[in-house]
Amino acid sequence: MRTAEGQHIKQDLLDRIDTLEKIITKIDTNKSGAVEAYREHIKTKIQEYLVSLEASISEDRFIQEIALLADKTDITEEIVRFTSHVVQLRNTLADTNSIGRKVDFILQEMNREVNTIGSKAMDSIITELVVQLKCELEKIREQVQNVE
Repeated sequence: MRTAEGQHIKQDLLDRIDTLEKIITKIDTNKSGAVEAYREHIKTKIQEYLVSLEASISEDRFIQEIALLADKTDITEEIVRFTSHVVQLRNTLADTNSIGRKVDFILQEMNREVNTIGSKAMDSIITELVVQLKCELEKIREQVQNVE
């Protein structure tokens, strides 16, 4: 009985991990458009601000500042780390030893990456996907509580 229940829980966890992978892929797909949109938004705002101050800066400096600000919204590193944690999670679930604490730690790291993505994202689509990731991670965390 416990073995059958364990197999159902494991399958549920694997299905949820598949969902995490699909969501992070969508975020990865949308990220470049989001950074470009943010870059354009900043460019417009800075130009408006300079006009209102009747000030000017060189074109090179202007482009450099916009690039620096836009880089702060780049979520590539977080996506790579999150994907790495997904692999670790799958490998841990394949282990036959006690996995509860290890999975809990991996989920904690995944939550950190998702929170960073959420705070850097300047895009409503990515923000919505971050919420979906958080919900799935919470469901996995709850399910892991049922595993010894």
